[in-house]
Order: sequence, then structure tokens, then C-alpha cells
Amino acid sequence: MIERKCTYCGNPVIPREAKHKFCSDDCRIGFYAEERREAVARLRQEREASTYFEHAQADAAPGGRFANAAPLHVTRAEPSVPLTAPDWSRAMASMPDEPPLNEDVNWLPDMTVVER
Repeated sequence: MIERKCTYCGNPVIPREAKHKFCSDDCRIGFYAEERREAVARLRQEREASTYFEHAQADAAPGGRFANAAPLHVTRAEPSVPLTAPDWSRAMASMPDEPPLNEDVNWLPDMTVVER
């Protein structure tokens, strides 16, 4: 047979069959893994957005729906009336701690050894 170059690394290869293109299994696996990565990257660029996050990114990207939107302007950064906690919330904060439910972890049986 005629000597060829490995499709992946370029080393000389003497193929055992006419269809052999690689010098080793590592080169074959590496070549197809790289081909798969490139195909997935192309697919992700070409396909439409499928999640909410991808839709939002596409809308904000140059040429997207909101590409020419004016920047947001905040007119008032503080609330006009100071917000206070409701009475029921303050009452809950001043309640005493609940007593334990008569369970103490220290007296529970040791479960590290399981007998069969």
C-alpha cells in the first residue's frame, strides 16, 4: 500500500485498508471530537434562541429588537415614603424562641454501623 499522512497529526501512515486515514486511535478520536465541537458551535450560532435567557441576549445584541432603544433614565432613586416593617412583623421579631420538641440529637442511636 502507499504511505499516506495522518489526517489529524500529519505523521506518515501505512494503511491496512484503503479507508484508513489515521495513524492511531488517539488521532481518530481527536479528529472526530474536534469535528463534533466545530459542528456544535456552528449549530449554536445558526439556531434560534430556545430559552428565555437566549431570547433576551438576542434582543439586546446589535441588530436585536432593543438595539436602538434609548438608555434607561431613572427619575427617582428613593421611595417617596420611607418603608417600615408592618406591625405583625415587628411582633414576630419580639417573640421568644420556641422550646425544643423534646428531641435531643445527642441521645439518638448511632446510625454509622448498619447491621444486616
